[in-house]
Amino acid sequence: MIYLTSNFSEIVAYRITGEFVKKITVEELSEKVNINHRYINFKHWKENLFCANVNLSGKEQCRFFIFTLEGEIVKLFQNYVFFNSRGNFPIPFMEGGLYCYNDDFFYKQGYSDTLFRVSDQLELKAEAVFEVPGNKISENIRYQISYKDFTYIQVISVFENYIWMRKSNSTGIYLYAKKNNHLISFASDPFLQKILPLPDGTMRAFALDGLRNDIDGGLPFIPNGQIQNGQQMVCVYQSYLLKEKLTEEHFARYDIKDPEAHKRLRTLLTNLDWEDNPVLMIATFK
Repeated sequence: MIYLTSNFSEIVAYRITGEFVKKITVEELSEKVNINHRYINFKHWKENLFCANVNLSGKEQCRFFIFTLEGEIVKLFQNYVFFNSRGNFPIPFMEGGLYCYNDDFFYKQGYSDTLFRVSDQLELKAEAVFEVPGNKISENIRYQISYKDFTYIQVISVFENYIWMRKSNSTGIYLYAKKNNHLISFASDPFLQKILPLPDGTMRAFALDGLRNDIDGGLPFIPNGQIQNGQQMVCVYQSYLLKEKLTEEHFARYDIKDPEAHKRLRTLLTNLDWEDNPVLMIATFK
């Protein structure tokens, strides 16, 4: 079975032959778990089980749930953190990292210091706790003041070998390698932004923060997942975004290190259609 997923939209299942099997929408799931917005991130786990986390606005009763493609809610985990947010929209950064490794499913909320693993009994088990003394988003100030008014460290994504982090009041982002206890700092590029639609119909600009790609001059590398060999990370970009952002103006801003790789990128752009399948970037970390 092949599963195609889209955040804030739907999950569609096809047989390997291309035959359509089933579709379930985020609206259906929202009604079943009794939330009033469409901010849900979800990923396929195993067999017919999917996991999803809810981006919190401070009022939701549900924070994480497990469901089937038929729409059955197998397990629902209650939210225990409530706060007064500005309006009914969830916190401004994307909530939670979801990833699978060796058939285990891991889940972390953006403001939480705890990484959870889903056990075989479908319980959340604390796998790791991240200590950031003096730089933590404490409950008493969450959403009471603007995030730009204080400093915090946000653990964005947790993978088996790497942790992806961001620090407020800073243009830097960080990649921490667990194996050798090595922290790498990268400067983000404010020149690059993408415009995404919000559920209320408005549009919002998001900066493309990632590893600045001066190898071939492409878009920043933003880790979306880790390959099971442990040394490679994957980044996914929609084709239209590459066509839109990789312009002569963009290339002129880079001191490109690998001219041959740059030529291959230009060839890809020439042959790439705006509606083609997403493009994968694979980085091998040393």
